[in-house]
Order: sequence, then structure tokens, then C-alpha cells
Amino acid sequence: MKSSSLEVALEETKEKEKELSQCLNNVTEEKKNLEDVYTNSVEKLAETENLLEVLRNELNATQQRLEGIENDLNAAGVKESEVMEKLKSVEEQLEQQGRVLEQAIARSIAA
Repeated sequence: MKSSSLEVALEETKEKEKELSQCLNNVTEEKKNLEDVYTNSVEKLAETENLLEVLRNELNATQQRLEGIENDLNAAGVKESEVMEKLKSVEEQLEQQGRVLEQAIARSIAA
């Protein structure tokens, strides 16, 4: 009778060991899956950080080009203003010289 209860206990122990082994295998597989996900996430994070650095560098270069263009436009605006002032001055001089010339012609005709 005792051997039969020992056999039952042994069988239950074997069954429990089988269940625990299966559970351990499941946990080990899940751990491996989580490690793979973690590794992939770390790699993607590194790629994203590299891409972000490239984009930051491109943004800085673009901002510098934009500042250069703004400076060129400001310089062109100043030059345009200077040219317009000179043209206005020349126009006034031409008008004055035209009046002087008209007066000289009128005097020479009257004389």
C-alpha cells in the first residue's frame, strides 16, 4: 500500500516537474523575445538619434544660408536706396541744367 502511494507521489512529482519545466521554457522564451525587442529598440533609437543629428546639422546649415541671403538682401536694399538717391540727384541736376540751357537759349534768341 505504501509503495502505491509513493508511486502516486512520484507520478505527481514528475507531472509537476514537467509543468515547471514547460513554465521555465515559456519564461525563457518570453525573456528572449523581450531581449530581442529591447535590442531592436536600442538600435532604432541609435538610428533615430543619428538621423536627428543629421537633421540638426542640415537645419543649422540652412539657417546659415538663410542668414547669408538675408544679409545679401539687406545689402542689395541699401545699394538700391543709394542708387535711387543718386538717380534722383542726377535727375535734379539734369532738370536744373535743362532750365539753365533753356534760359541761355532764350537770352541768345532775344539778343
